[in-house]
Amino acid sequence: MIQRRNILFLSSWYPSRIAPTDGNFVQRHAEAVALQHKVSVIFPIGDANKESNTYEIVQENKKGVQSILVYFKKHPFFLINVSRKFKALKKALPLVGDFDVIHANVLYPIGVLAVWLSIKFSKPLLFTEHWTGYFHPEKSNLSSLKRFVIKQIASKSAFVVPVSNSLKKAMIQLDFKANYRVIGNAIDTNLFAPKTKKKSNRFQLLHISTLNNTHKNIVGMLEVIHAISKKRNDFTLHIIGDSNLEKTKDIIREMGIPKAYITCHGTQTPAEIATFMQASDLYISFSNYETFGVVYIEALATETPVVCTDTGILTEHKELKDAFKLVPVKDKKQLQVHIENYIDNKYTVNREIMRAFAVENFSFEAIAKQYAELYDKMLNRNE
Repeated sequence: MIQRRNILFLSSWYPSRIAPTDGNFVQRHAEAVALQHKVSVIFPIGDANKESNTYEIVQENKKGVQSILVYFKKHPFFLINVSRKFKALKKALPLVGDFDVIHANVLYPIGVLAVWLSIKFSKPLLFTEHWTGYFHPEKSNLSSLKRFVIKQIASKSAFVVPVSNSLKKAMIQLDFKANYRVIGNAIDTNLFAPKTKKKSNRFQLLHISTLNNTHKNIVGMLEVIHAISKKRNDFTLHIIGDSNLEKTKDIIREMGIPKAYITCHGTQTPAEIATFMQASDLYISFSNYETFGVVYIEALATETPVVCTDTGILTEHKELKDAFKLVPVKDKKQLQVHIENYIDNKYTVNREIMRAFAVENFSFEAIAKQYAELYDKMLNRNE
């Protein structure tokens, strides 16, 4: 029988009024863990629009997670922000009470506070890592100081838990030594569930991302869509983005892609995204790199096949050939071939395999079980 623990989540990113979708995957991890444990989240965040230097505490209890967001006035000087973040953490701690494990997320920059907390209260520390900054070309932005800090934080952690083997490999190549375990992102498979797809005159394609071209190769994806639009008119691509949306619209106009082939949408709630997934015939992505690719698993959970580049979590499950197709990074020809083959119904699509794969590996229940085992190992080690 699993012993119920008190887990304190800290994170470098978490949804807030400043950035409502930042770190939503951390929020889902917290909700998954809350199926078996008491979970509290502390998230200190600087607000440049805050008028006073006071600390504003916003608490919410939702889906079994007690979230405590502490807003402070953001300062342009880094060290002053660190000091204010430290004070914000100390103001939130009395609202949490006792805790057994510190489950921190994204080593830098919250790791400094997490290590301090671990030492002060003699509590074991675990880190989940999601950051794409360990991949080329972003790793070139890792300064010597930042690398040193990350190395120190990792060495003080009982476990460092990348969300994919490819992320683990990237961190090891940068010489970040740690006790690694890999646990994937958590997917709400109750929300992202299959629904009978309504027949449409047009094949429905879907893409969801930050629309950052360096990362997501939006230009390359749109060039493929443009090429397909010159050959056929039986598809529509829906693009959902919480940033860079206007820039993407400009690219679409500059390429001369007719409006009939692409519809752009702004930020959507998780429920709205699930509805888009359920209505889509194919999810597409052309990223240059991915740590995981949450939307890939969300699509598969709704029994929607995926075409994406050979990056992220699906590269580790190539045996599921009837669930998705992988293309080499920047290979526009292969992306176009796969999209058109799906439109023309040339591929076998095993929807039951898609759903089962998502539920068995990445449902809240599956992720909660894996973390519960790590928490037990950490606490038994300290006893």
